[in-house]
Amino acid sequence: MTFVNHGCNGTYNVGDYENIEYTEFTVDAKSVPSDMSDRVLLRTYHPIIDRHMGSYLSGGDFALNDIKAGEEILNNYLNFVENEEWTSDVNHLRAQCSGEAVGSVKKYEDEAVG
Repeated sequence: MTFVNHGCNGTYNVGDYENIEYTEFTVDAKSVPSDMSDRVLLRTYHPIIDRHMGSYLSGGDFALNDIKAGEEILNNYLNFVENEEWTSDVNHLRAQCSGEAVGSVKKYEDEAVG
């Protein structure tokens, strides 16, 4: 399995055929854009859907441009934001991309070292 970070400011280099053109800074943090509403996860618990959602969401991803050896693979995390978490997740991505916050993996790594 490959871990993929968020590509800030539209720098993501993997996506799918329905790749969105929004970034954490161009999207309205207060509401999900209407053309994205069917892509945003609706969170009603369903064991079969929940078990396979990760595969479904990432199954169609491919390189959007040439990726050179050693270049980091980046995706647009807006594709994975849930409806009820939209505002907080968009604001957290903005903070990360502005250098005001760190993501979960970086936070975990820093705590493990410290």
